[in-house]
Amino acid sequence: RSYLRNLTQCAGFFAAGCLTIFFSMLLSNLFGTPLPFIGYHILWLLWIILPLLSGSLFFTSVRMQSLGDFAFKNTEHFQDINRIFTYYLLRFAPVVGWFLATYLVTLHLRDDGESDISDHFYWKATENSSDLVGDVAFESAMARAQAFSSFILTCSLVVASMSFLYRHASIFRSNLSQQRMWILCTLVAIMLQLLFTFGVAPNAFQGLPPSYWILLMMPFTILLVDELAKQHDLKLFTLFQRRAKLMFDTLLGMHSPK
Repeated sequence: RSYLRNLTQCAGFFAAGCLTIFFSMLLSNLFGTPLPFIGYHILWLLWIILPLLSGSLFFTSVRMQSLGDFAFKNTEHFQDINRIFTYYLLRFAPVVGWFLATYLVTLHLRDDGESDISDHFYWKATENSSDLVGDVAFESAMARAQAFSSFILTCSLVVASMSFLYRHASIFRSNLSQQRMWILCTLVAIMLQLLFTFGVAPNAFQGLPPSYWILLMMPFTILLVDELAKQHDLKLFTLFQRRAKLMFDTLLGMHSPK
């Protein structure tokens, strides 16, 4: 039962990570901004970072309290698809928001051209293709902004993966010090992302203003929203457990020998 739950959390986090990349690209296209990813960024995240982080969740240690829970049987899981998708939107909206804001602000600061960054938005482009592609300086600034923002996204996914260690337990009750495989995989993911970032843009971290310390607020925002969403899910799960226990006790009393 423990491995089955861990596998569910693995699949859920991997799907959430894929949706995060999808919505980041979708919002960028809808608002006409320069794209935050190019092909090899997406392949790197899908083939290296996400499998590494989601795979570590399979080795989450067992919570002894969960062994007394009633398992879901003969349940139509797709009835909760809307609720689960709402949870995803709530829990990963800060991740997408921080990522896109970091990318656009970094691109604006790294662009040394005289034109404003909005001049490179698709909806302001003219028939001249150079308005869409940009000059060499802008392309270089965009590459550095994409490399730096991809590192921020990886850090955001690492923080978000903390809440997927257990579905209902609070992050502060997850015994992070005992999750050795998760700690190892997150450190490897961050180190690999650093190597990838410096390989794409060696000066990706240079010239950042002091105001970028606000990024330290990112983990607290993600964890706060995660905790609120998990508390709502915990209430529904507790209600299900009470009903299942009542049903079990009723059937046990009905069919017990007198």
